[in-house]
Amino acid sequence: MHVDWQTAAAYLWPIGIALAIGLTGWWALMLLTRRLKGRDYRRARIARVISRPLAFALPMLVLIPALEATPLDGRWLDQSLRLLHIGLTACFIWLLVRAVAAGEQAILRDHPMEVADNLAARRIQTQTKVLARVAKGAVMLAALAFILMTFPRAKQLGASLLASAGIAGLVFGLAAKSVFGNLLAGLQIAMAQPIRLDDVLIIQGEWGRVEEITSTYVVLKIWDERRLVIPLQWFIENPFQNWTRTSASPLGTVMVA
Repeated sequence: MHVDWQTAAAYLWPIGIALAIGLTGWWALMLLTRRLKGRDYRRARIARVISRPLAFALPMLVLIPALEATPLDGRWLDQSLRLLHIGLTACFIWLLVRAVAAGEQAILRDHPMEVADNLAARRIQTQTKVLARVAKGAVMLAALAFILMTFPRAKQLGASLLASAGIAGLVFGLAAKSVFGNLLAGLQIAMAQPIRLDDVLIIQGEWGRVEEITSTYVVLKIWDERRLVIPLQWFIENPFQNWTRTSASPLGTVMVA
């Protein structure tokens, strides 16, 4: 079997050098991530956020000029570069999501609720958690749209799917209405704050504290350890009692006969 070593070298040298640089950088950044684990000062937290996505992005980043330096051309080069660009986009989105999560944790850490008067802390924590979830969802949605835009036929495919959706499109529309309704309700709750984390509520005769607020529902911890799960949109459309709206201590009236 005859091997054209000159042609092989034209591929192996650029790709080999790129892989050596990329994998060395990946190893160094992963080592840095492990060494910073458990350290709680600001620079360590920032480095942990950046290092892992950068470790996976670096090999792909150096492979792009390496592939362009090889004799590879035409469809194979285009497809290879497209995959690398999609991978870099995924790493960038991963970095953004980690940055949002790190910012959320920093704000929560600076405003603990384990204090006597935690009204301000509950307000900030509620806004932070809801807005962080919305931001993560928006980033992922933008990433999906950007990745689809890298394919020339994506728009035609999307138009064909919309044209032939029929009943499936109607079902999807109804489902999307509920999802976006809860999303908008979450933004309203984050801004107007009719409820906050650790608020004492009475809903349909059930007394409990707000244990969790997600992007679609609220978990109310009932006094007897049960959990009442309520869609976010319910709080916008229905009346309820909030005993800690203006104070950290629940206040009520007791009638003694």
